[in-house]
Amino acid sequence: MKRRRFLSAITSSVAAFVAVSALTSCAGSPVRTSWRASENRKAMVGVRPDMSVDEVSKVMGPPDKTELYRGKNNEAILVYLYITEGKDIYRRTWNESNYTPFVFVNDRLHGWGWPNLEAAAKTFEFIIKER
Repeated sequence: MKRRRFLSAITSSVAAFVAVSALTSCAGSPVRTSWRASENRKAMVGVRPDMSVDEVSKVMGPPDKTELYRGKNNEAILVYLYITEGKDIYRRTWNESNYTPFVFVNDRLHGWGWPNLEAAAKTFEFIIKER
């Protein structure tokens, strides 16, 4: 009887460990994305307008996604997307609410946030990629 309880306890412990490991170790897991989002939000405090692409990369690290556009006068518009909102356990897909865009015009930081990207699209006359 003691042996059976012992084996049952070990089996339960192993199952719990496997479940926790699966939830926390996957790159797209809610725990890991929330941690990443939190780190990115903290780093954003060190970002200032007119910083270069390299300066922002030193503060924020590599972006999670990038997009490139051309403005009406051939301006190079580079958009770095950083995860700033973790994925919840019910939603399996990413959407724009999980990211904050950083908009660079000719390699200088124009601003960040979705309203800034939309304003840049109007000013420089480019169409934002559908998400």
